[in-house]
Amino acid sequence: MKDTQSFVLQVVAGYNRGQRYTLPEGRVLIGRAETSTVRLLDDSVSREHCALQVTPERVSLQDASSRNGSRVNGVPCEAAELLPGDRLGVGALELVLAVLPASTVSGSSPTGDLHAPQVPRSEDPELALPEVCPGVDITGDSPPMRKLFGALGRVAGAACAVLVRGETGSGKELVARALHALSPRRRAPFVAVNCASLDGPLLESELFGHERGAFSGAVARKQGLIESAGAGSLFLDEVGELSGAAQAKLLRVLEDGEWRRVGGLRSHHAACRVLTATHRDLAAMVRAGDFREDLLYRLSVVELLVPPLRARGADITLLAEQFCRELCAASGRRLQLSAEALTALQQHAWPGNVRQLRNAVERAVILARGPQLRAADFGLEDAQATAKGFPSLAELERRHILRALEEADGQRAQAAALLGIDRKTLYRKLKGYGIAAKG
Repeated sequence: MKDTQSFVLQVVAGYNRGQRYTLPEGRVLIGRAETSTVRLLDDSVSREHCALQVTPERVSLQDASSRNGSRVNGVPCEAAELLPGDRLGVGALELVLAVLPASTVSGSSPTGDLHAPQVPRSEDPELALPEVCPGVDITGDSPPMRKLFGALGRVAGAACAVLVRGETGSGKELVARALHALSPRRRAPFVAVNCASLDGPLLESELFGHERGAFSGAVARKQGLIESAGAGSLFLDEVGELSGAAQAKLLRVLEDGEWRRVGGLRSHHAACRVLTATHRDLAAMVRAGDFREDLLYRLSVVELLVPPLRARGADITLLAEQFCRELCAASGRRLQLSAEALTALQQHAWPGNVRQLRNAVERAVILARGPQLRAADFGLEDAQATAKGFPSLAELERRHILRALEEADGQRAQAAALLGIDRKTLYRKLKGYGIAAKG
């Protein structure tokens, strides 16, 4: 750490939440005793609870045989090295370690103001995928992706909540999995749930579990996904679809680290890291009253933006060739992409992003009659027609479906009624165009 920076602890849950403590170099005692460097007046904290050894480069923890123990990112431990963003549990309190420029810290005193520390932005150069994501299945070498990979390497080791934003089909879940695989939690479970696939009550039961008899059909206690994740990562895809009740309960998990099973009275401690993703504009939803502003702040401590495929340039060729190899290996065929096909793929807008590209390559591998994949095999006639200045019938249909979904606020059943077709037909067309929508 540079001389112009200081390590800082901030209480984020429990007694005196919001208080910030600047850590001096040397031994820092945390506890209730008057001699403590960081004094926490809470009954769950021992007089001499734990000690930190602070140097300009690192912070190490040693528990002092405390009554309630010390935790790092929800995992009980007697000794550990702390990284910026790690969550230190001291009794019932939770503190987050951060690094701040010395100019923003009021001297070297362990007492501080009430401003929340910000996650520092690294000035490291943009990194390539193998440097930060070994073994993680994300392909890309374009400038936007190299920037994303660099951010992944810096954020993965932190314990803070991360919001992954991007269009449908752009690979948000892969980014969340990379965050988990690169983190100290990699040996613990990665648990994912699509919030758009479950209605309010069912989603709450999935997340928090339920007690026997909590509702009709609850014949036994059920473990929720938060409990199943343990000290790992919980990934909530399409978090913008959460009901108001589920939003309030998730906020409590993030603020106090507590949750209850549906129909239960006992509170439990959440040890997992929460990762979320959405293709929706949550700030606009806040203004419309459809999403809690305080929850948005909690979810977006760090935001990662996944670029759309159309902004990734040569990555389209890399991905198409990768998908072609994988699909040919699975089907036992030997095919290559022609120059004509690669040009057509580069010129296409890809509204469904990487998911749509993979579906198009799969279609081409199935329908190809010769050893090379031609542009016509991909079903991209609409792109060729648009290039000539006249949209194809398929493109007009896609636009019409998108307009109907917008009118129906993403509800597929309502959109099908507006279009005068049955839901199964609409679902089939949505899948073909790589378009996601609500139930």
